[in-house]
Amino acid sequence: MVGGLLLQALRNDPQVREIHLVGRRVPERLGKDARLRLHPVDFSRLPQDPPWARVDRGYCCLGTTRRAAGSREAFRAVDHDAVLAFARTLRHGGTPELRTVSSVGADPAARSFYLQVKGETERDLAALCFPRLACFRPGLLRGPRAEFRLGERIALATAPLWQLFLQGKARCYRPTRATDLAAALHTLPPANGLRIWHDHLTV
Repeated sequence: MVGGLLLQALRNDPQVREIHLVGRRVPERLGKDARLRLHPVDFSRLPQDPPWARVDRGYCCLGTTRRAAGSREAFRAVDHDAVLAFARTLRHGGTPELRTVSSVGADPAARSFYLQVKGETERDLAALCFPRLACFRPGLLRGPRAEFRLGERIALATAPLWQLFLQGKARCYRPTRATDLAAALHTLPPANGLRIWHDHLTV
């Protein structure tokens, strides 16, 4: 969902000269765009020094759920291993900046396995020493998903009530519109070092 919205934002930007779309499968109905390059890959066996690793900025919107993946191991293979493999390839290719989608509450010491993996991924990305790294930590994403997630539907339907209690530092746990996240991924001004983005602030 976020990756599709980000792609749309990039294609609408006349300053973007070239777009390399790297994924497990090629999306349908992309339309014609002379700037677009498609790269279907297996993230467990990425090529050596691919052309998409030599770009001005990389984005990573990879992510799944434990239920969709089928097991803890399969979830970790996507949300940690595939993300790190993609990032390492970019780093080795000389890409100076990476922006990646994580989750609010990401912490290697979290009790939640989901948030623990997200935190470990952020930690290991930072160890790659990109000159510029931005980790985006949205709350529950609000937008048109292709897959049905009952828990998310219930949480989003009741959000107008429970999010009123999320004030101050807890405000970052409010739902995040996928369109806002995609826009932030695209337009956040570059800055050296590691930055953490929440729905209402960047630190």
